[in-house]
Amino acid sequence: AGATQIGLAWRPPERNADRIEHFKLMVANNLGVVKEVYRGKSMQFRVRKLRPSTEYIFCLKAVYADGSYLWSDPKSFKTRHGDKE
Repeated sequence: AGATQIGLAWRPPERNADRIEHFKLMVANNLGVVKEVYRGKSMQFRVRKLRPSTEYIFCLKAVYADGSYLWSDPKSFKTRHGDKE
């Protein structure tokens, strides 16, 4: 994690990984604002334009071809204070 960006990587769920259509990455900030920051098939993404010294909570949704889905456990990360990137 840097001051304004965080690189995230993930593994698909062990069961039915071959049926995943896409991933959806959600982020919540300390004000409770939740938004989608990524949707696609890649298993990594760099979230940019974040605020320094701020805690963010990320949650990933694996969406299957039949419309079902599976959420990850939420993970918390804090950006650094004023680093140059």
